Amino acid sequence: MNKSGQAIWVSFVILVAFAVALGVLIGQQMIESSQRSSEQIKEYVYDTQECSGVGINIQDICQNPQVLNMEVANIRNVKVEELFIKIFDGSGDAETKTVTLSIVPGDENTLSIGKSRIADRVEIMPVIHVEDQVIMCRERLAEQDYIQDCE
Repeated sequence: MNKSGQAIWVSFVILVAFAVALGVLIGQQMIESSQRSSEQIKEYVYDTQECSGVGINIQDICQNPQVLNMEVANIRNVKVEELFIKIFDGSGDAETKTVTLSIVPGDENTLSIGKSRIADRVEIMPVIHVEDQVIMCRERLAEQDYIQDCE
């Protein structure tokens, strides 16, 4: 073989080695990234026994065109750490919001939630954290059917 033929094979081998090394590097990065992500994922469960101690009440609620104002009270004996809120318009379409907060038993929290539609009905589901689980208490849903305008 002449020297120009050898140069082509050498460049081909170097190119293949570079592609394999790059593939291994990207593969390891993807594995590390997915391991970090899986460590951060919380387990979501619904309506466990812990929900029996959860209870919220919508004390006061009103709206203007862009904001829904409400006062939510914890009326039972388990701390509520998130609220999953569905805002329904007159046609039944829903806009969802998640609010991270901390409402201890017997306490209330005033919320102002941005919205894109006139609310006809609101549903609020309390969410609690127990160890690594995030528990959504559907059976303890609070609802408000008529939302007046804020004055």
